[in-house]
Amino acid sequence: MLSLQKSIMTDRATAIIVGAGYSRRFGEDKIFKPLMGKALIEWTLRPFLENNLIKEVILVLRPEVLSQARALFPESKVRAIVPGGQSRSQSVQNGLNEVQDARLVLVHDGDRPCLSQQLLNRILGELEYYPAVVPLLPGKETVKAVKSEMFVERTLGKEFWVAQTPQGFQTRVLREAFSSLEDVNSSPDEAFLVERAGVPVKGVMGEDTNIKVTVPLDFKIAEMILREQTGAKSGFGY
Repeated sequence: MLSLQKSIMTDRATAIIVGAGYSRRFGEDKIFKPLMGKALIEWTLRPFLENNLIKEVILVLRPEVLSQARALFPESKVRAIVPGGQSRSQSVQNGLNEVQDARLVLVHDGDRPCLSQQLLNRILGELEYYPAVVPLLPGKETVKAVKSEMFVERTLGKEFWVAQTPQGFQTRVLREAFSSLEDVNSSPDEAFLVERAGVPVKGVMGEDTNIKVTVPLDFKIAEMILREQTGAKSGFGY
């Protein structure tokens, strides 16, 4: 394990945090919504800023909030704050264009504020052996494929797992996937692009606490998780 840690430390790993959506299902701009004394996006970036294996962070947000974000991270590992595109894939590409000499790149949702260091390190560790790594959770409910007007088309089996972020890649692999494929804008995540390009994707066990804040109830759940993770502290330093 020590040799693995040393091997990772010799590389530059960059995290791309994507939060360029308009929070329509949430009902208001959630990225800067206060959460335990900090903006949600600050909690999202916290694991990456505190992890010595992450050398820099690229933050991708809506164009109209870039100055607000720059005020939050004036002096940190956040090397660039860039505008997003019309789709998630375009936003990730905008962030990827800012990556310079990193051999490894992680792509993380800007509205996942409860990522643990344990999961982050697990993904980085697996990237020493595999070109693409994705955290997965086994489905807890019976999953139905539904067509128009809410008619069930079929029931999906238990082999289906739920993907989380951060999704990790060798930078070269992710860049080649973007450049070699057409219609990347319809891809649900970056792992799907890499799969389409014929690259094997390794799954690692995700965490139930690594939630995505999509609706107001998720915000309340995130606060409970963060209080547990931080011992109910209301702030942190970089």
